[in-house]
Amino acid sequence: MFDITASTLTLDYEVLKKYAYQPPKVSWASGVLKTDDGKLDNIALYSIGQEDILGISSPCANPLQIEAHREEYNFVLLSRPWSSEQHLGLAPGTLESLNSLDKESKTSLRMLLSRPQTSTQNHRVTLGGHTDIRTITMLFNIAGGLHVLPSSAENRNENWQYIRPVPGCALIDIRDTMVKWTGRILRSSLHRVVTAPGNRAGVTRQSLGYLVRSGKNASVKRLEGKRVIPRLEGGEQEEERGVSEWSAWGAMQIIKGGVETRYKVGEWWENSMKG
Repeated sequence: MFDITASTLTLDYEVLKKYAYQPPKVSWASGVLKTDDGKLDNIALYSIGQEDILGISSPCANPLQIEAHREEYNFVLLSRPWSSEQHLGLAPGTLESLNSLDKESKTSLRMLLSRPQTSTQNHRVTLGGHTDIRTITMLFNIAGGLHVLPSSAENRNENWQYIRPVPGCALIDIRDTMVKWTGRILRSSLHRVVTAPGNRAGVTRQSLGYLVRSGKNASVKRLEGKRVIPRLEGGEQEEERGVSEWSAWGAMQIIKGGVETRYKVGEWWENSMKG
């Protein structure tokens, strides 16, 4: 998959422009998103929607480098970790039904590529701090460069912590929709991408993200489980918005660099929406 990422995102810019943002696929070169310090990002990315991969929607135009490897993408889509249902006291199949492969959603596979850094500046931010408006993310990465801000820490450079890649393993990240569904007993980590440490800063950083979202008609209403997920307290109102409505605003804020990272992990969304 990393070979596909490299061959796709190193195509000429004029070629990639043909595949610019057109849901359910998206591509952009680096220098589009704002980072925490107001500078532009250093990440090129290309996403392919679930429906396109599985062939349950009208086929989208993709570079030959992708079209020749659809079977590999199908294999990744089938790798979904829902073992957390048991620990959350949820009925078996609850999360699978909300994130079903046969329901229209904005689930996608995203290839990311950052070019080697020649600057000696430590911790150059290549993608600004944010949480993600989806259910979970499975991240495959080798070079490193992922930073996470601990929930109790102030948003200062020295407080961000590297997440070291483990060979042969994927990183499973809880995201904002899971926070809502579980009444906030799960946390969505504020994270960013920075220059990889040490000699790895001089290599091309490639990542593959499996971005799982719920079906577009799902809501972010709190799930009912046995004992683990708390019930609404007095004065709390049930969330009735659909996932699509709830997520649209937040996605644009990430692009604009408007995420309020001063809030605790997993709380930026709700506090920002009040503004």
